[in-house]
Amino acid sequence: MPINLIVATDLNNGIGYQNKLLCHLPADLAYFKKTTLGFPVVMGRKTFESIGRILPGRQNIIISASGFTIPGALSLKSIEAFKTMYIKDQTYFIIGGSSIYEQTLSWADCVYRTLIQHRFQADVFFPNLSTNGFTLTDETLGTQDQKNSYKHSFQIWKPSMHV
Repeated sequence: MPINLIVATDLNNGIGYQNKLLCHLPADLAYFKKTTLGFPVVMGRKTFESIGRILPGRQNIIISASGFTIPGALSLKSIEAFKTMYIKDQTYFIIGGSSIYEQTLSWADCVYRTLIQHRFQADVFFPNLSTNGFTLTDETLGTQDQKNSYKHSFQIWKPSMHV
């Protein structure tokens, strides 16, 4: 059961501010869609609310202790509930937010990280991958252009014990 995390961070590991992404980066949104399409995505309630809709082409699983439900999505009260119901040979993508990332990083098989070469004002952060036992295994530079205002790269991190 591959559990993958996918995240966009700035240079300080910031991932959001006031329940919104740090910036609009179309290349990252396209990468996210291409990478997660066809796979179940797991997110917290606040992440779902910031997206504002069910992500098409993916089973949407929402973790909410309050019992939040939305038609078309599977709602679970905790990550522990998710751990008891997941299908072992299915690939899943954890898409946020910070609490969900923190609860799942220790059992992640891979982290797909878009690193945005900028420091934004942020109020939620992603854990440091190097100090949490992950090694960078691949990095592809993205293109900064009129649509993508910031330098960025697409990284793949794996647990150091698997490298």
